[in-house]
Amino acid sequence: MKPKVVDTARGTAKERFNTSQIHLKKVYVDCQPVFFNVLAKLSRDGFATPPSDAFDHINEFLVSEWPGIAERFDATKGTIKAYVYGAFLRFARRRIARQKRWSHSLVSVNDLVRMQGPSQEAIESAIEQEDEVLTSDFLKQLPKLHQAIFTEYVQSANADERTLAKAYGLTRYRLRELLVESIGRISVAFGQQDQFPADHWAVLHSLWSDLLTPAETAAKFGLSTDVVREIRDRHGTRLLANLRKLRTRKRSTNWNHTMDTSTAGFLKHVFLSPGEEVLLDQLHDRYREVSQLLSLEEVTFTDQELKVLQDNPQWVAKVYGAISGDSPLSPEEQEVDDAIGIASAEDDSAIVDAILNYLLPNLPDSLTNWSTRFVDGADTDRAKDEWDDFVGEASLSESKTNAWPFVGDLLANGLNPFMLFESIHSIAQLAERLIKVPIDFKGSSDVEISFATLVDSLLEQREHGGLREVQIQVKGESIPGVTSPVIPTDLLVREISQYVGCSAGFAHSLLNWVIDCAQLTPRLFLGFETEIAGQNGVRLRLEEGGKNDSVQDLYVRLTPQPRGVEPAGEPAVVFTD
Repeated sequence: MKPKVVDTARGTAKERFNTSQIHLKKVYVDCQPVFFNVLAKLSRDGFATPPSDAFDHINEFLVSEWPGIAERFDATKGTIKAYVYGAFLRFARRRIARQKRWSHSLVSVNDLVRMQGPSQEAIESAIEQEDEVLTSDFLKQLPKLHQAIFTEYVQSANADERTLAKAYGLTRYRLRELLVESIGRISVAFGQQDQFPADHWAVLHSLWSDLLTPAETAAKFGLSTDVVREIRDRHGTRLLANLRKLRTRKRSTNWNHTMDTSTAGFLKHVFLSPGEEVLLDQLHDRYREVSQLLSLEEVTFTDQELKVLQDNPQWVAKVYGAISGDSPLSPEEQEVDDAIGIASAEDDSAIVDAILNYLLPNLPDSLTNWSTRFVDGADTDRAKDEWDDFVGEASLSESKTNAWPFVGDLLANGLNPFMLFESIHSIAQLAERLIKVPIDFKGSSDVEISFATLVDSLLEQREHGGLREVQIQVKGESIPGVTSPVIPTDLLVREISQYVGCSAGFAHSLLNWVIDCAQLTPRLFLGFETEIAGQNGVRLRLEEGGKNDSVQDLYVRLTPQPRGVEPAGEPAVVFTD
């Protein structure tokens, strides 16, 4: 049973948190046209995304970014809609780029990848043997998280990707990876060899049965790592798309929920009918009905249908424009729109530059010995894919990227500059939410139970003169006499894992690394001054005068200023799920 933390004057902490969301819900309604205008712009710029993912981006933006936006917004400098437009544009662009490999069929890199993949009938034959699959030794050999997610996804008519990702504290990107790995390993184990091209089967068997990495598989067959990834991702998206079809078929017979299929079918028809301008007029007339549907239900697309969206980004932009009610951009939003492409690229480049040329070179060797500190759960493919996306979007030359220090070692250990930055940023955001938002009870019951001591401390601090600081103590006991609330390690690990999109074990290693860096870098966390709290902890205190999130200040914050205490330098403690 969950603990009930009571403040007699104001009700339960959870009730106060729910009350604090009233304004957020109003913003959600008022800014819906803004969100769809952003999605339209991103589609025109080559970042088309299906509607189910679009609403995930909106909801994640409101949950993770809104507290900071509400704090920084200055009404004397412009409207809230213009501010949200720019903030959501930056937020969604990064996430859509990260999910591109899953949101459409991949472009082949050579004739090998262009070969015909497995037939839909063969895939269905393996998957439809549901009882055999769910009780097989093959499933039992999967990691426990893979088993749980795959079983629930197949058995439960209501367990869609969005629900499962939230329940397990994962991003949808990571959830899809786990589903693809699961169905891939099961399909290979059940033996569908005659349905795959011979060269593809050998590669997939190496990845999903022998459990070799893409690099090891590439060396084994004399291929490039990129070709191996393309084969894996092409068949992975196909497997997942067919698994979705089977679940849709199952839901049609077992699901009692009353969904407006005419609206969903109409919207899907519009997305898949490029050039049919008359449909846009009809969609415009029904935009409120459609936007309400999208916020409640997931409209799924097969990989062939997603290919239509990929090939027609300008049409997708028009569809999102119609869903927005064709609300025109204000002059302020237009100004943001004109500048955002350059600003986003400059911001990403500034993050990379600040991490690689200001933070890492000034750290002791113990903090840049990546192979020692990051020994659990590294995903080198994921790190490299994200880095390659950045290099491609920024149109950087090979000589430029080769000149940056640390990149090769980071990628080899499942890291990149953005993951380091996002780990730092996620902790700052969590600390800010805990201090400024009444109580955040989002998460599983286990995490909520671990909140009990933290909640008591937060409430006590607010009752006695306000709350301006929190403490992080990743190893050992808190410092005697220190009264600032201590954020539980499991909460920090979950926050990093969800924000970065990595395993809990890897997130724990990132947490240890960030805290050691913070002991040398007083302003590492945006909006906070840090004080050393023993060898393994720091206190985060709100900066006077608020945040300075300029690019110039980024370099100042990420430049270490040793304070006479060096991190211990021992290997990060491996976190056990």
